[in-house]
Amino acid sequence: MTSEHLDPDLSGTRTPGRRPEANEDRDNSLSSTLIRGLEILGCFKVDEGPLTNAEIAARLGINKATVSRLCKTLISMRYLRRDPNGGFRLAPGLLALSYPILSSMKWRQQAIGLMRDYADFAKGNASLAVFNGPHTVYIQTAGDISNFPHTPEVGMTMPVPGTATGRSLLSMLSEEELAEKYIEIEQAYPGALERYADRIARGMESCKKNGFCTAYGEWRPNIYAISAPLGRSADGLCVTLSAAFPPIAPARRRLKKILVRVWLQSPRISGFSIFLELNKDERDCVMPLTSPLCKKLGIRYPIFGLAHNIDVMIALAKAGGYPVFGAARSMPEEIADVARIMKEELGDLPFGIDLMLPANVGDETDREGSKADLPQEHQNFVRHLTEKYKVPAATKPTFFSSQIRSQQLFEDQLAATLESSAHSFASAVGMPPEMIKRAREHGKVTFSLVGAPRHAEKAKAAGVDIIVAQGYDAGGHTGPIGTFSLVPQVVDVADDIPVLAAGGVGHGRHIAAAFALGAQGVWLGTAWLASKEHALSEALLNKLLKADSLDTTISLSHSGKPCRLIKSAWSDEWDSPDAPKPLKMPYQQVLTADIVAGVNEHEVEPLIYEATGQSIAWFNELMTVDGIMQRLVGESEAALTAMNNKLAS
Repeated sequence: MTSEHLDPDLSGTRTPGRRPEANEDRDNSLSSTLIRGLEILGCFKVDEGPLTNAEIAARLGINKATVSRLCKTLISMRYLRRDPNGGFRLAPGLLALSYPILSSMKWRQQAIGLMRDYADFAKGNASLAVFNGPHTVYIQTAGDISNFPHTPEVGMTMPVPGTATGRSLLSMLSEEELAEKYIEIEQAYPGALERYADRIARGMESCKKNGFCTAYGEWRPNIYAISAPLGRSADGLCVTLSAAFPPIAPARRRLKKILVRVWLQSPRISGFSIFLELNKDERDCVMPLTSPLCKKLGIRYPIFGLAHNIDVMIALAKAGGYPVFGAARSMPEEIADVARIMKEELGDLPFGIDLMLPANVGDETDREGSKADLPQEHQNFVRHLTEKYKVPAATKPTFFSSQIRSQQLFEDQLAATLESSAHSFASAVGMPPEMIKRAREHGKVTFSLVGAPRHAEKAKAAGVDIIVAQGYDAGGHTGPIGTFSLVPQVVDVADDIPVLAAGGVGHGRHIAAAFALGAQGVWLGTAWLASKEHALSEALLNKLLKADSLDTTISLSHSGKPCRLIKSAWSDEWDSPDAPKPLKMPYQQVLTADIVAGVNEHEVEPLIYEATGQSIAWFNELMTVDGIMQRLVGESEAALTAMNNKLAS
């Protein structure tokens, strides 16, 4: 179960994981049968075919009858399987053994964004590794296999002495731990420590002094390797980040700049303590992701997140961001419950509640009466869609299938928000001045989402505390001006009122750009749709993970107002020449609520959709909220630092 490597001094000398003196000094309290069974599993190598009884017996120095008995037991445990052509192979049951180990290392997923950037920069691969006795074992990898000779796979092992990864791990050990590790290595690879003494010493010294060590040609001919110790996990594992890259990759002297990012991120990988301290010059060149708003609001990062899911909200706050609950689809009593739970879970960490308060919605509260008065043409069209796509009736009511947006509903939602423990109140559509006054009287920080400079003027006049400049790129209800055209215009209008950039923000470079345009933070919604905490239906999640920026569209079909959605048969049908023009808010949702409820409940894939921004292109894998946050923070600080360095050079 070890990898092939080129160094003849470290290849084929011992069965990895087995002590050569095992038969001479084995502890009598140990189970010899168990040890031999595990030694059998250790006989199998990468790119090697099945092994016969005789081959296993010869490798281990035991008789074939014992091998046969132990192999039969291992087959029953599903750790071995019989090859159709004879002999034995490792079985998938071994993978199940590794799952609890890998699943406990939550920081693996949190580090993947950084690793990908690292691999892209190096034009090779990046990997996380830990000790496995006298070996290193890879626990996370990243890189494009098609453009590189080899990318390590999870579970692949390498000898400690002959790799930069091994020397990086050794540099983290205390003198006592190092002495014990040397004994393990010497037993597995006699003489290796002496042969590699100079390289090991130089590598460890480089890690302690510079934060990384390098190697050339030891793993593959003409391949550079570089490794940086990250630190120890909460349960004591030493962890290192390594990369391998060809000579055509960026010059080695440039890789130190990348490794500064490695150091910066290591404290943010949950469970890690920083192992190395940046020297003063390196520390001074780093641009941390912060703004005056962070201090004012009591948050770590100026990343504001809108979500309709309470688990996302809680995770976002704990990750250092500012969560805002989208309550436009919630009844007043639900808003009160959400605020109560948030307070219980987060203590003094701040959070907000977002409402929609469009000015042109009437006083009508009878949804069923309104539904009966809808144009027959529109009712027929919805009936046609229901039949065409075989949409089953919903068995559970939804907000839209049981309510109609009205001024009374808005008033009740606002009252629940103002009486809650929420620190702030935000309005996505509409911001009546009297609402601002009431919110401030209740001690709430007020946010107003605007789509044009004139809207910012109104928000400023109303006394709003923070303005969110939401551009055309955004998901949901949005205006006609692109985000990066809108933000500087709103900043100019706002004067000393802090501005957040919203719409199309999916990478740290977007965040750095927003700061360059005068914003003090960013407002994201689409980012959290692809989080594990949001727990979207499989049909919708798959559609979002496969999407790019061109897979979104502006449509009136959702609410009667321009709203950016993920493309689907739903938006296509309403955009067709034969379709009636969508009704104005709130009647479009009165018209479509029942069919949409059925589509979502029964996951009718062609029609299923969600409000989604153009930033969806950057969220193509399922991650935790914390993982998304750490990726964005790392990318932002790297982009800000790079921008600062360029300006200073």
